[in-house]
Amino acid sequence: MLPRLHRGLLLLLASSLIAHMGNAQSGAQQCEDPKAGKLSVTGSATVTEMPDNAKVFLSVSVTKPTAAEAREEAAATADAVMAAVGGVEGINGASDISTSDISLQPNYIWVQETGQNRITGYVFTQQISVKISNLTSDTLGAVVDTAVKAGANNLQACRGSGTLLCCMYVSWPGARAGHSWQLQVSSIQIELSPALRRQAMDQARVLAVEDAANTAQILADAAKVTLGPVKSLADSNIAPPTPYPMPAAGKESAAFNGDARTATPVVIGTAEVIATVSVEYAVMNA
Repeated sequence: MLPRLHRGLLLLLASSLIAHMGNAQSGAQQCEDPKAGKLSVTGSATVTEMPDNAKVFLSVSVTKPTAAEAREEAAATADAVMAAVGGVEGINGASDISTSDISLQPNYIWVQETGQNRITGYVFTQQISVKISNLTSDTLGAVVDTAVKAGANNLQACRGSGTLLCCMYVSWPGARAGHSWQLQVSSIQIELSPALRRQAMDQARVLAVEDAANTAQILADAAKVTLGPVKSLADSNIAPPTPYPMPAAGKESAAFNGDARTATPVVIGTAEVIATVSVEYAVMNA
């Protein structure tokens, strides 16, 4: 059992501690204005940048009576296209060009007499993706033109005649049943690189906070209250960017002989980065 003196000292210390805590709570309550309220606002801002990245998606498709023939001619055309595009200034054939998909599908027709499907040939398709960094209109146009020219030259060297598609339809007369060739620019995606998007987003965030502060001040002045410090700040910009496709510039019919032609005009345009923030301010009666 503790001596009476020790017990007395402990009781004295406990009483002092309780009193100190009470004083601290009372001081905190005195510091906070009981009349203070809150004002919640949102701010937004948009920063416009010129996209610096692009992806061009090409498709080589060959239809032949046998799967081996279709694969052979599709491979030759794809090799020609990738080699030519790899030579475009600004394109690294080893890292910027890749095969995204390969498929082989039979072609069927319905035979009324037998009541069954009959295979008439095979379609071999190879999808090619070309990545463009440090994007310019000239580079993008050169990739499209070079792919079309290389594919057309190789397809013309093949036996028979076929069809070339690239946002336009180009045909050679005399196509035979069961034989067709296609080179298609499937789509073009324009986007900001991750570094450029982060830079633009940081700028937009700063401007969004300034927009929120301006809105809060306008509301406080209108309500005849004094704007206090920021109580909370929330950043809502967590969604990843979505590349936007470049629409095809219309469809035209023409004969393509592989000779020099007018370069494909490409207008890259701009991309917008939007930031939104939520801010809560303390407000006090004036």
